Amino acid sequence: MLHKIQVVIPAKTGDPADDASNSWFFEGAAMTEAVGDAYLAALTLFYNQLPRGGTHDGAREWNLKAYNWPAARPNYPVYEAAFNPALAPAATALPPTVACVLSFFNDAVTALPRARRRGRIYLPFFSTAAITGTGEVAEGAKNDIFAAIDAMRSALPANTFHSIWSEAEQAQTAVERYRVDSSFDTVRRRKQKATQFWEKLVTI
Repeated sequence: MLHKIQVVIPAKTGDPADDASNSWFFEGAAMTEAVGDAYLAALTLFYNQLPRGGTHDGAREWNLKAYNWPAARPNYPVYEAAFNPALAPAATALPPTVACVLSFFNDAVTALPRARRRGRIYLPFFSTAAITGTGEVAEGAKNDIFAAIDAMRSALPANTFHSIWSEAEQAQTAVERYRVDSSFDTVRRRKQKATQFWEKLVTI
């Protein structure tokens, strides 16, 4: 059975529009409390491997919700839990809109278009140690993300697979390859427009 796991990472601002959200898909056994606990443990290990900056709040609980997928709407969570990452935030942080991009791919199921066999999540909570002098993702941050993947996959229950869901094809494929982009990406605020910005008027 396929499950969608949503992890909401609270921002220090306390504004839900600034919270980060990651969506994962896993193919495995039908949801029980034990299965949900296993997903929680695996994803806690993933996030514990990542050296965080101070923009997202480690003092507030991070929330995890699991859904049967796909399902008719309204689709209510079949498992909910909260956790706190183990690593303390670094003193210096990248802006909360600056994210490392973790992409994942399936190469084997060639009957589906390549665009339907890839996914990504954004990780917008790194410290300034994650950026090089030329503005790229540092090698150490990439290695931390790959170590987090290994920790997560090792903790998944037997016969459970990290998956990619294609809404267009209504089909899932197993993840076979991961990539961390060398460039950072921008995560926009959700729910409401940004209220802090700079403007310049010009004469025409």
